[in-house]
Amino acid sequence: MRNLSDNRFAQRLIEDWKVYGKIIIATEYWDTLRHFKFNPQSECDQVISTLKLAKEVGAYVVVFTNGDEDMHEEIRTFCKGKGLEVDAINSNPIEMPYSNKNKVAYNWLLDVKTDLDTSLEILQFACYYMRSFKHPVTEQTVGF
Repeated sequence: MRNLSDNRFAQRLIEDWKVYGKIIIATEYWDTLRHFKFNPQSECDQVISTLKLAKEVGAYVVVFTNGDEDMHEEIRTFCKGKGLEVDAINSNPIEMPYSNKNKVAYNWLLDVKTDLDTSLEILQFACYYMRSFKHPVTEQTVGF
């Protein structure tokens, strides 16, 4: 893994994590978590592994997809089968002081259409950085 300590996007994500103690990660379902046309499942599984790490460190995972509500159970079942608990689908996982109706609020987005490789690398870097960070408000330390 590259050292991304000088990467402004990595630093922004780390700062959000430090401020809030827990971040919100939005992720597409098709070809990001589950193979559809472009990404093989092995690459999708790397995303799932990183999301599980992020949840251990302190993150909500929101599946942000164009699927109808009748797909939600399929999405939850698939993710649970991979060991990933999803906090919300197409909605905010917690009450927000703004943006509760029209748009999912998130600190980080993983989507095959938005340079997934770089986004995943930055998230992994931030996860490993935050493993040893002690949050000043919650006093939470994630140790491994």
